[in-house]
Amino acid sequence: MAILELSKMEIQALEETTFAEAGYREREDLQRLLREKIDLICPNTMVITEEFGDWEESRRRIDLLALDQDANLVVVELKRTEDGGHMDLQAIRYAAMVSTMTFDQVVSAHEKYLERWGNAGNAQEAILDFLEWEAPKEDEFAQDVRIVLVSAEFSKELTTAVVWLNERNLDIQCIRLKPYKMKDHLLLDAQRLIPLPEVADYQVRVRQKEQAERGQEAYPWTYDRFMKAVENNLGKEALRAAKELYDWAVPKSKTIWWGKGKKKGSMVPVWELGLREVYPFHLWTDGIVAIWMDALSRIPSLSDGIVLRKLAERINEIEGFHYDYESRKRIRIPLPLLLEAQNMKKFQQACEWFRDELQRI
Repeated sequence: MAILELSKMEIQALEETTFAEAGYREREDLQRLLREKIDLICPNTMVITEEFGDWEESRRRIDLLALDQDANLVVVELKRTEDGGHMDLQAIRYAAMVSTMTFDQVVSAHEKYLERWGNAGNAQEAILDFLEWEAPKEDEFAQDVRIVLVSAEFSKELTTAVVWLNERNLDIQCIRLKPYKMKDHLLLDAQRLIPLPEVADYQVRVRQKEQAERGQEAYPWTYDRFMKAVENNLGKEALRAAKELYDWAVPKSKTIWWGKGKKKGSMVPVWELGLREVYPFHLWTDGIVAIWMDALSRIPSLSDGIVLRKLAERINEIEGFHYDYESRKRIRIPLPLLLEAQNMKKFQQACEWFRDELQRI
């Protein structure tokens, strides 16, 4: 599929090129750029380390090892080749190798990564903050390993294998990064090829059903279970607020995603804006409404912080709540605050303003 330049005079196809022709190297350029903008290919994840290979009798290294919001490890394999090579086989080996990693081992890997790049900060605190955990939960950590394959193109042999593996309950995504020339600029078209966005939710539901039938349900949260957990944790008044948020979010969202943590569930509206999915907030069964400012700041059009700062100012209009934007931490609003009608209205208006701004830019 071509990328087109539109003007009032004509529609012109941009010239397709390759990373090699453009002078981009696999590790020194692509890996470095994606490391800093991991949300472009893998939303709501944090990079744990790169070039990871802490295992005996092997010189193989994972390009990027990440962690998602459900505490699952994510193996990211990059190739600038035109067919993806044998990256699917490599990534499966890597996934098997990291599948037994403990929380402490992941903290150690992240600590070395931070030290390597001269970043200050406590590795364990950074991971706990990302997961919104007060303390490590080994029984909930790294229960699964996801795979994300990133290449300029994928061969039919590779995509056929990935589709077959996904049908057998692996979680593998293929992200195509294709460069185009536009005068003196290089443009990048990023598309998820597998699973296609329009069938991804269906595939998840099929996987849930199959796992439930085998008595190994890995995605237990549904609307009914989520709301029941909110009521058990916080009472009927908080349940009313959770249902109000759900009813308000549904018509504005592509879908509602239900988190798959074993002990704490989440409700996440999914906005579809152009080619990007945006997750405006997470409502957890423990009564926290979280806005992931760190993840949102990695969206290129929000990286200057102007829109996010204004969003924080609108959120601070909620009576009894204050967020320090300079902290760069996630916004965490206690659900009971939204029991007040005016506070609920201010939260919804802030989200609607944010959506309008995203559409505008």
